[in-house]
Amino acid sequence: MGTNMRNVERDTECSDDFSLAMERERLLLSSIFSKDTKVMTENMAPSGLGVDATMGCVQAQDLIAGIDQLSADAGFAIEQAHTVRSDAEVAVLVYQMRQWGRLGSQPLPPIVWCTSVWSRAEDRWQAVFHHETVSHMPCVTN
Repeated sequence: MGTNMRNVERDTECSDDFSLAMERERLLLSSIFSKDTKVMTENMAPSGLGVDATMGCVQAQDLIAGIDQLSADAGFAIEQAHTVRSDAEVAVLVYQMRQWGRLGSQPLPPIVWCTSVWSRAEDRWQAVFHHETVSHMPCVTN
């Protein structure tokens, strides 16, 4: 994928900057799909929660502990990204993600709609919630 694995902690004057919010999200997804537990730990709130069709409802530390089950050929592509809300303390992103590979014996759903919530505390952005819905339909926005 060629993604630079670094912790994105820029202090931004424009907290509603969509590109910075998506940069953080891409960094986190890249760290998940490359099994980089250091970057995952830095960018996920310890009390963070994720809900998806493959792992169910899982806390951040359990996702990190189980990421070695992800197949080596797993990957992702983000499409149709939208910011629902972004301010100095919270960013909410919605996007379609195409993914491939397996988690354990289960294939990853090829198309999912994702919602991610990031929170800023003590000058540090961390993912606090991520939800995936398996879908074959494009998002319709006004």
